[in-house]
Amino acid sequence: MEQIRKPQGLFSNPLNPKTIVVMTISFVVILVALNLFVRYLCLNVIAFDCPQNWPLSMFMFRIPPRFYYPNVKHLTIAAATISFFAITLVVLSRVKYKLAYLIFSGTVLILGSNLTQGWQWAFITPTAGVGVYQNEYYNDAMAISNVSDFISDYVNLQPELLTHSRTHPPGAVLVYYFLAKIFKDPALISIFLAVMSILIFVYAFWRIMIYEMKDEGLAGYITLLILLVPAVQIYFASSLDSIVAGCMLGVLSFFVYPSRRYGIIWPLIFLLVSSFLSFGALFLIPVLLGYEYLVEKRITRGIYILLGSIVTYLLLFFVTGFRYSESFIVATKLENPLGPRFLVEPVSYFATRIEGSIELFVFLGPVLCLIALKGLMEKSPQKHLKLLTWLALITLGVMLLMGVYRTGETARAALFIYPYLFIPIALYLKSHPISGHERNLLASLVFGQTMIMQLIGNFFW
Repeated sequence: MEQIRKPQGLFSNPLNPKTIVVMTISFVVILVALNLFVRYLCLNVIAFDCPQNWPLSMFMFRIPPRFYYPNVKHLTIAAATISFFAITLVVLSRVKYKLAYLIFSGTVLILGSNLTQGWQWAFITPTAGVGVYQNEYYNDAMAISNVSDFISDYVNLQPELLTHSRTHPPGAVLVYYFLAKIFKDPALISIFLAVMSILIFVYAFWRIMIYEMKDEGLAGYITLLILLVPAVQIYFASSLDSIVAGCMLGVLSFFVYPSRRYGIIWPLIFLLVSSFLSFGALFLIPVLLGYEYLVEKRITRGIYILLGSIVTYLLLFFVTGFRYSESFIVATKLENPLGPRFLVEPVSYFATRIEGSIELFVFLGPVLCLIALKGLMEKSPQKHLKLLTWLALITLGVMLLMGVYRTGETARAALFIYPYLFIPIALYLKSHPISGHERNLLASLVFGQTMIMQLIGNFFW
Protein backbone atom coordinates (compact mmCIF):
# COMPACT_ATOMS: atom_id res chain seq x y z
CA MET A 1 0.00 0.00 0.00
CA GLU A 2 1.40 3.37 -0.96
CA GLN A 3 2.37 5.51 2.00
CA ILE A 4 0.41 8.75 2.24
CA ARG A 5 2.71 11.75 2.43
CA LYS A 6 1.84 14.47 4.86
CA PRO A 7 1.50 17.86 3.17
CA GLN A 8 4.45 20.14 3.90
CA GLY A 9 3.79 23.49 5.49
CA LEU A 10 4.76 26.78 3.94
CA PHE A 11 7.81 27.15 6.19
CA SER A 12 8.97 23.53 6.09
CA ASN A 13 11.63 24.38 3.48
CA PRO A 14 13.23 27.80 4.15
CA LEU A 15 14.73 27.89 0.64
CA ASN A 16 11.48 27.25 -1.20
CA PRO A 17 10.93 30.29 -3.50
CA LYS A 18 7.39 30.79 -2.18
CA THR A 19 8.64 30.65 1.40
CA ILE A 20 11.37 33.20 0.63
CA VAL A 21 8.89 35.63 -0.91
CA VAL A 22 6.35 35.27 1.91
CA MET A 23 9.04 35.52 4.59
CA THR A 24 10.63 38.61 3.06
CA ILE A 25 7.36 40.46 2.52
CA SER A 26 6.09 39.51 5.98
CA PHE A 27 9.38 40.58 7.55
CA VAL A 28 9.22 44.03 5.96
CA VAL A 29 5.49 44.53 6.61
CA ILE A 30 5.81 43.54 10.27
CA LEU A 31 8.76 45.90 10.79
CA VAL A 32 6.92 48.81 9.14
CA ALA A 33 3.75 48.09 11.13
CA LEU A 34 5.70 47.91 14.38
CA ASN A 35 7.48 51.16 13.54
CA LEU A 36 4.19 52.97 12.85
CA PHE A 37 2.60 51.56 16.01
CA VAL A 38 5.54 52.47 18.26
CA ARG A 39 5.88 55.94 16.74
CA TYR A 40 2.14 56.53 17.20
CA LEU A 41 2.36 55.53 20.86
CA CYS A 42 5.43 57.71 21.35
CA LEU A 43 3.97 60.83 19.71
CA ASN A 44 0.32 60.56 20.73
CA VAL A 45 -0.04 58.42 23.84
CA ILE A 46 3.07 58.51 26.02
CA ALA A 47 6.52 59.95 25.30
CA PHE A 48 9.47 57.58 25.50
CA ASP A 49 12.78 56.82 23.82
CA CYS A 50 11.74 55.84 20.29
CA PRO A 51 14.09 56.63 17.38
CA GLN A 52 12.43 57.63 14.13
CA ASN A 53 13.45 54.41 12.39
CA TRP A 54 12.63 52.09 15.32
CA PRO A 55 13.73 49.31 15.82
CA LEU A 56 16.96 50.52 14.15
CA SER A 57 18.68 52.60 16.81
CA MET A 58 21.27 54.42 14.71
CA PHE A 59 20.09 54.74 11.13
CA MET A 60 19.23 57.37 8.57
CA PHE A 61 18.05 56.96 5.02
CA ARG A 62 20.41 58.10 2.30
CA ILE A 63 18.16 61.01 1.43
CA PRO A 64 19.10 64.72 1.54
CA PRO A 65 19.42 66.86 3.56
CA ARG A 66 20.53 64.41 6.30
CA PHE A 67 22.59 62.26 3.94
CA TYR A 68 23.37 62.03 0.24
CA TYR A 69 21.91 59.76 -2.40
CA PRO A 70 24.16 56.98 -3.73
CA ASN A 71 26.05 58.52 -6.64
CA VAL A 72 27.51 56.93 -9.77
CA LYS A 73 30.75 56.07 -7.97
CA HIS A 74 28.88 54.35 -5.13
CA LEU A 75 26.71 52.38 -7.55
CA THR A 76 29.78 51.38 -9.56
CA ILE A 77 31.47 50.10 -6.40
CA ALA A 78 28.28 48.23 -5.52
CA ALA A 79 28.20 46.60 -8.95
CA ALA A 80 31.88 45.64 -8.67
CA THR A 81 31.35 44.20 -5.18
CA ILE A 82 28.34 42.17 -6.33
CA SER A 83 30.34 40.90 -9.30
CA PHE A 84 33.17 39.88 -7.00
CA PHE A 85 30.61 38.13 -4.79
CA ALA A 86 29.29 36.15 -7.77
CA ILE A 87 32.83 35.10 -8.73
CA THR A 88 33.54 34.25 -5.09
CA LEU A 89 30.65 31.78 -4.96
CA VAL A 90 32.04 29.91 -7.97
CA VAL A 91 35.65 29.92 -6.79
CA LEU A 92 34.89 28.97 -3.19
CA SER A 93 32.72 26.03 -4.21
CA ARG A 94 35.57 24.72 -6.40
CA VAL A 95 38.23 25.03 -3.67
CA LYS A 96 35.80 23.65 -1.04
CA TYR A 97 35.72 26.91 0.92
CA LYS A 98 39.35 26.82 2.03
CA LEU A 99 40.19 29.07 4.98
CA ALA A 100 42.61 31.39 3.14
CA TYR A 101 40.06 32.00 0.37
CA LEU A 102 37.37 32.73 2.97
CA ILE A 103 39.53 35.32 4.72
CA PHE A 104 40.45 37.05 1.45
CA SER A 105 36.91 36.99 0.07
CA GLY A 106 35.36 38.16 3.33
CA THR A 107 37.79 41.05 3.60
CA VAL A 108 37.13 42.26 0.05
CA LEU A 109 33.35 41.96 0.42
CA ILE A 110 33.26 43.79 3.76
CA LEU A 111 35.47 46.64 2.51
CA GLY A 112 33.59 46.75 -0.78
CA SER A 113 30.08 46.87 0.66
CA ASN A 114 31.12 49.66 3.02
CA LEU A 115 32.76 51.64 0.22
CA THR A 116 29.29 52.05 -1.30
CA GLN A 117 28.91 54.68 1.46
CA GLY A 118 31.89 56.62 0.10
CA TRP A 119 35.44 56.70 1.51
CA GLN A 120 34.61 59.34 4.14
CA TRP A 121 31.62 57.57 5.67
CA ALA A 122 32.99 54.06 5.17
CA PHE A 123 36.34 54.47 6.90
CA ILE A 124 37.07 57.99 8.19
CA THR A 125 33.87 59.05 9.95
CA PRO A 126 33.35 55.86 12.02
CA THR A 127 36.85 56.28 13.48
CA ALA A 128 37.33 60.06 13.72
CA GLY A 129 33.75 61.32 13.59
CA VAL A 130 32.55 64.16 11.40
CA GLY A 131 31.67 67.79 12.11
CA VAL A 132 30.08 68.12 15.56
CA TYR A 133 29.82 64.32 15.83
CA GLN A 134 33.30 63.73 17.18
CA ASN A 135 32.51 61.43 20.08
CA GLU A 136 34.64 58.44 19.18
CA TYR A 137 37.44 56.59 20.98
CA TYR A 138 39.85 58.11 18.48
CA ASN A 139 38.95 61.65 19.57
CA ASP A 140 39.70 60.82 23.20
CA ALA A 141 42.89 59.04 22.16
CA MET A 142 44.16 62.20 20.49
CA ALA A 143 43.94 64.01 23.85
CA ILE A 144 46.20 61.54 25.67
CA SER A 145 49.53 63.11 26.62
CA ASN A 146 50.85 60.34 28.85
CA VAL A 147 49.68 56.71 28.59
CA SER A 148 50.78 55.79 32.11
CA ASP A 149 48.88 58.70 33.65
CA PHE A 150 45.84 57.90 31.51
CA ILE A 151 45.66 54.32 32.82
CA SER A 152 46.43 55.15 36.46
CA ASP A 153 43.90 58.01 36.59
CA TYR A 154 41.37 56.40 34.28
CA VAL A 155 38.54 56.06 36.82
CA ASN A 156 38.69 59.79 37.53
CA LEU A 157 38.95 60.67 33.84
CA GLN A 158 36.12 58.33 32.82
CA PRO A 159 33.19 60.74 33.41
CA GLU A 160 34.94 63.39 31.30
CA LEU A 161 35.46 61.14 28.29
CA LEU A 162 33.23 61.14 25.24
CA THR A 163 30.07 59.06 24.81
CA HIS A 164 31.59 55.75 23.74
CA SER A 165 34.83 55.80 25.73
CA ARG A 166 33.32 56.54 29.13
CA THR A 167 31.43 53.23 29.32
CA HIS A 168 34.45 51.13 28.31
CA PRO A 169 37.72 50.09 29.96
CA PRO A 170 40.82 52.10 28.97
CA GLY A 171 41.85 49.57 26.32
CA ALA A 172 39.20 50.90 23.94
CA VAL A 173 40.85 54.32 23.81
CA LEU A 174 44.41 53.01 23.97
CA VAL A 175 43.92 50.87 20.86
CA TYR A 176 43.24 54.01 18.85
CA TYR A 177 46.06 55.87 20.55
CA PHE A 178 48.67 53.33 19.46
CA LEU A 179 47.15 52.77 16.01
CA ALA A 180 47.16 56.54 15.42
CA LYS A 181 50.87 56.56 16.20
CA ILE A 182 51.41 53.91 13.52
CA PHE A 183 48.97 54.89 10.74
CA LYS A 184 48.20 58.60 11.25
CA ASP A 185 45.23 58.36 8.84
CA PRO A 186 41.86 57.40 10.50
CA ALA A 187 40.85 55.48 7.36
CA LEU A 188 43.89 53.23 7.62
CA ILE A 189 43.03 52.57 11.26
CA SER A 190 39.54 51.48 10.21
CA ILE A 191 40.90 49.18 7.52
CA PHE A 192 43.49 47.69 9.86
CA LEU A 193 40.83 46.98 12.49
CA ALA A 194 38.64 45.39 9.82
CA VAL A 195 41.40 43.08 8.60
CA MET A 196 42.45 42.05 12.11
CA SER A 197 38.84 41.47 13.15
CA ILE A 198 38.19 39.29 10.13
CA LEU A 199 41.36 37.24 10.66
CA ILE A 200 40.54 36.46 14.30
CA PHE A 201 36.81 36.03 13.82
CA VAL A 202 36.98 33.85 10.72
CA TYR A 203 39.64 31.53 12.10
CA ALA A 204 37.88 31.12 15.47
CA PHE A 205 34.48 30.45 13.89
CA TRP A 206 35.88 28.17 11.16
CA ARG A 207 37.74 26.20 13.83
CA ILE A 208 34.47 25.54 15.70
CA MET A 209 32.72 24.52 12.49
CA ILE A 210 35.55 22.17 11.48
CA TYR A 211 35.34 20.38 14.82
CA GLU A 212 31.56 20.01 14.71
CA MET A 213 30.59 19.69 11.04
CA LYS A 214 33.28 17.08 10.21
CA ASP A 215 33.14 18.45 6.67
CA GLU A 216 35.53 21.17 5.52
CA GLY A 217 33.25 22.24 2.68
CA LEU A 218 30.20 22.67 4.92
CA ALA A 219 32.26 24.31 7.67
CA GLY A 220 33.68 26.77 5.15
CA TYR A 221 30.29 27.52 3.62
CA ILE A 222 28.75 28.32 7.01
CA THR A 223 31.75 30.54 7.76
CA LEU A 224 31.09 32.36 4.49
CA LEU A 225 27.44 32.83 5.47
CA ILE A 226 28.25 34.52 8.76
CA LEU A 227 30.61 36.88 6.92
CA LEU A 228 27.75 37.92 4.64
CA VAL A 229 25.16 38.86 7.28
CA PRO A 230 24.44 42.62 7.48
CA ALA A 231 25.65 42.94 11.10
CA VAL A 232 29.10 41.62 10.20
CA GLN A 233 29.31 43.39 6.85
CA ILE A 234 28.28 46.78 8.22
CA TYR A 235 30.09 46.87 11.56
CA PHE A 236 33.27 44.92 10.85
CA ALA A 237 34.74 47.62 8.63
CA SER A 238 35.32 50.26 11.27
CA SER A 239 33.99 49.27 14.67
CA LEU A 240 35.95 48.36 17.78
CA ASP A 241 33.13 45.93 18.56
CA SER A 242 34.34 43.74 15.69
CA ILE A 243 37.69 43.20 17.44
CA VAL A 244 35.84 42.51 20.68
CA ALA A 245 33.56 40.01 18.93
CA GLY A 246 36.55 38.28 17.34
CA CYS A 247 38.43 37.97 20.65
CA MET A 248 35.32 36.79 22.48
CA LEU A 249 34.82 34.14 19.80
CA GLY A 250 38.47 33.20 20.25
CA VAL A 251 37.76 32.55 23.93
CA LEU A 252 34.84 30.29 23.03
CA SER A 253 36.73 28.42 20.31
CA PHE A 254 39.77 27.61 22.44
CA PHE A 255 37.73 26.93 25.57
CA VAL A 256 35.29 24.45 24.05
CA TYR A 257 38.02 22.91 21.85
CA PRO A 258 41.23 23.49 23.87
CA SER A 259 44.65 23.42 22.31
CA ARG A 260 46.59 20.35 23.44
CA ARG A 261 49.79 22.32 23.70
CA TYR A 262 48.59 25.58 25.24
CA GLY A 263 45.55 24.52 27.28
CA ILE A 264 43.87 27.54 28.88
CA ILE A 265 46.49 30.04 27.69
CA TRP A 266 44.73 31.02 24.46
CA PRO A 267 41.26 31.51 26.01
CA LEU A 268 42.87 33.46 28.84
CA ILE A 269 44.70 35.78 26.42
CA PHE A 270 41.59 36.38 24.34
CA LEU A 271 39.51 37.03 27.47
CA LEU A 272 42.03 39.54 28.80
CA VAL A 273 42.16 41.41 25.49
CA SER A 274 38.38 41.49 25.02
CA SER A 275 37.68 42.44 28.64
CA PHE A 276 40.24 45.29 28.49
CA LEU A 277 38.44 46.62 25.42
CA SER A 278 34.83 46.14 26.56
CA PHE A 279 32.94 45.28 29.71
CA GLY A 280 30.62 43.32 27.42
CA ALA A 281 33.21 40.52 27.50
CA LEU A 282 31.91 39.66 31.00
CA PHE A 283 29.08 37.99 29.06
CA LEU A 284 31.45 35.06 28.62
CA ILE A 285 31.74 34.16 32.30
CA PRO A 286 28.28 32.60 32.81
CA VAL A 287 28.37 31.09 29.31
CA LEU A 288 31.70 29.30 29.83
CA LEU A 289 31.05 28.23 33.41
CA GLY A 290 27.53 27.08 32.55
CA TYR A 291 28.75 25.11 29.54
CA GLU A 292 31.58 23.42 31.41
CA TYR A 293 29.35 22.50 34.35
CA LEU A 294 26.44 21.17 32.28
CA VAL A 295 28.53 19.33 29.67
CA GLU A 296 31.69 18.31 31.50
CA LYS A 297 30.26 18.24 35.06
CA ARG A 298 33.05 20.47 36.34
CA ILE A 299 34.13 24.13 36.25
CA THR A 300 37.87 23.65 36.66
CA ARG A 301 39.09 25.30 33.43
CA GLY A 302 36.58 28.12 33.75
CA ILE A 303 37.74 28.89 37.27
CA TYR A 304 41.40 28.80 36.20
CA ILE A 305 40.73 31.26 33.39
CA LEU A 306 38.71 33.50 35.70
CA LEU A 307 41.44 33.42 38.33
CA GLY A 308 44.06 34.14 35.68
CA SER A 309 42.10 37.22 34.63
CA ILE A 310 41.67 38.41 38.23
CA VAL A 311 45.38 37.97 38.98
CA THR A 312 46.31 39.88 35.81
CA TYR A 313 44.06 42.81 36.71
CA LEU A 314 45.40 42.77 40.27
CA LEU A 315 48.93 43.03 38.87
CA LEU A 316 47.77 45.90 36.65
CA PHE A 317 46.36 47.60 39.76
CA PHE A 318 49.62 47.21 41.70
CA VAL A 319 51.62 48.58 38.76
CA THR A 320 49.33 51.41 37.60
CA GLY A 321 46.63 51.88 40.21
CA PHE A 322 43.85 51.08 37.71
CA ARG A 323 40.90 49.28 39.31
CA TYR A 324 38.90 47.29 36.76
CA SER A 325 35.96 46.69 39.11
CA GLU A 326 35.71 50.39 40.00
CA SER A 327 35.82 51.36 36.33
CA PHE A 328 32.99 48.91 35.67
CA ILE A 329 30.87 50.50 38.43
CA VAL A 330 31.56 53.99 37.05
CA ALA A 331 30.58 52.84 33.55
CA THR A 332 27.35 51.37 34.91
CA LYS A 333 26.44 54.64 36.61
CA LEU A 334 27.29 56.64 33.50
CA GLU A 335 25.15 54.32 31.38
CA ASN A 336 22.18 54.92 33.68
CA PRO A 337 22.96 58.19 35.51
CA LEU A 338 19.50 58.52 37.08
CA GLY A 339 19.54 55.01 38.49
CA PRO A 340 17.98 51.77 37.24
CA ARG A 341 16.09 52.74 34.11
CA PHE A 342 13.21 50.35 34.76
CA LEU A 343 12.45 52.49 37.84
CA VAL A 344 13.07 56.03 36.54
CA GLU A 345 12.02 55.56 32.88
CA PRO A 346 9.99 52.32 32.81
CA VAL A 347 8.36 52.91 29.42
CA SER A 348 11.65 53.80 27.68
CA TYR A 349 13.30 50.87 29.44
CA PHE A 350 10.66 48.45 28.14
CA ALA A 351 10.66 49.93 24.62
CA THR A 352 14.46 49.85 24.25
CA ARG A 353 14.61 46.24 25.49
CA ILE A 354 12.23 45.24 22.69
CA GLU A 355 14.06 47.50 20.24
CA GLY A 356 17.43 45.95 21.03
CA SER A 357 16.09 42.40 20.72
CA ILE A 358 14.39 42.99 17.37
CA GLU A 359 17.41 44.82 15.92
CA LEU A 360 19.55 41.70 16.35
CA PHE A 361 17.22 39.72 14.11
CA VAL A 362 16.78 42.51 11.56
CA PHE A 363 20.54 42.40 10.98
CA LEU A 364 20.39 38.61 10.64
CA GLY A 365 17.62 38.61 8.02
CA PRO A 366 14.33 36.70 7.61
CA VAL A 367 15.58 33.49 6.00
CA LEU A 368 18.44 32.94 8.43
CA CYS A 369 16.09 33.73 11.33
CA LEU A 370 13.76 30.95 10.12
CA ILE A 371 16.64 28.49 9.67
CA ALA A 372 18.02 29.35 13.12
CA LEU A 373 14.61 28.81 14.71
CA LYS A 374 14.14 25.46 12.95
CA GLY A 375 17.65 24.36 13.90
CA LEU A 376 17.06 25.34 17.52
CA MET A 377 13.74 23.51 17.75
CA GLU A 378 14.80 20.28 16.02
CA LYS A 379 16.35 17.39 17.91
CA SER A 380 20.08 17.01 17.36
CA PRO A 381 22.74 14.63 18.68
CA GLN A 382 24.98 17.67 19.20
CA LYS A 383 23.07 18.91 22.22
CA HIS A 384 26.14 20.62 23.65
CA LEU A 385 26.10 23.08 20.75
CA LYS A 386 22.47 24.02 21.28
CA LEU A 387 23.27 24.43 24.95
CA LEU A 388 25.81 27.10 24.00
CA THR A 389 23.15 28.99 22.06
CA TRP A 390 20.65 28.80 24.93
CA LEU A 391 23.26 29.89 27.48
CA ALA A 392 24.22 32.83 25.24
CA LEU A 393 20.62 33.90 24.66
CA ILE A 394 19.74 33.65 28.35
CA THR A 395 22.86 35.59 29.38
CA LEU A 396 22.22 38.32 26.81
CA GLY A 397 18.58 38.43 27.89
CA VAL A 398 19.61 38.98 31.50
CA MET A 399 22.02 41.71 30.40
CA LEU A 400 19.22 43.46 28.51
CA LEU A 401 16.91 43.18 31.53
CA MET A 402 19.65 44.75 33.65
CA GLY A 403 19.60 47.79 31.33
CA VAL A 404 22.70 47.13 29.23
CA TYR A 405 22.65 48.79 25.78
CA ARG A 406 20.24 51.43 27.02
CA THR A 407 19.88 53.03 23.57
CA GLY A 408 19.64 49.79 21.60
CA GLU A 409 22.43 49.47 19.00
CA THR A 410 22.65 45.76 19.79
CA ALA A 411 23.57 44.67 16.25
CA ARG A 412 26.87 46.50 16.80
CA ALA A 413 27.44 46.42 20.55
CA ALA A 414 26.30 42.79 20.89
CA LEU A 415 27.97 41.67 17.67
CA PHE A 416 29.44 38.79 19.67
CA ILE A 417 26.03 37.04 19.82
CA TYR A 418 25.87 36.18 16.10
CA PRO A 419 28.18 33.11 16.22
CA TYR A 420 25.82 31.64 18.83
CA LEU A 421 22.83 32.34 16.57
CA PHE A 422 24.70 30.58 13.77
CA ILE A 423 25.12 27.36 15.74
CA PRO A 424 21.51 26.20 15.11
CA ILE A 425 21.86 27.38 11.49
CA ALA A 426 24.91 25.14 11.13
CA LEU A 427 23.11 22.20 12.75
CA TYR A 428 20.14 22.62 10.40
CA LEU A 429 22.33 22.76 7.29
CA LYS A 430 24.20 19.70 8.49
CA SER A 431 21.04 17.63 9.02
CA HIS A 432 19.30 19.04 5.91
CA PRO A 433 22.00 19.12 3.19
CA ILE A 434 21.33 21.64 0.45
CA SER A 435 22.46 21.59 -3.16
CA GLY A 436 25.09 23.87 -4.67
CA HIS A 437 22.33 25.95 -6.25
CA GLU A 438 20.58 26.34 -2.88
CA ARG A 439 23.86 27.30 -1.23
CA ASN A 440 24.32 30.08 -3.76
CA LEU A 441 20.70 31.14 -3.35
CA LEU A 442 20.97 31.40 0.44
CA ALA A 443 24.28 33.27 0.26
CA SER A 444 22.82 35.66 -2.33
CA LEU A 445 19.76 36.36 -0.18
CA VAL A 446 21.92 37.19 2.82
CA PHE A 447 24.41 39.34 0.93
CA GLY A 448 21.61 40.91 -1.08
CA GLN A 449 20.06 42.23 2.13
CA THR A 450 23.45 43.65 3.12
CA MET A 451 23.84 45.54 -0.14
CA ILE A 452 20.29 46.89 0.00
CA MET A 453 20.83 48.12 3.56
CA GLN A 454 24.15 49.73 2.62
CA LEU A 455 22.66 51.52 -0.38
CA ILE A 456 19.49 52.83 1.26
CA GLY A 457 20.84 53.88 4.65
CA ASN A 458 23.73 54.92 6.84
CA PHE A 459 24.47 53.31 10.20
CA PHE A 460 26.89 55.82 11.71
CA TRP A 461 27.11 55.27 15.46
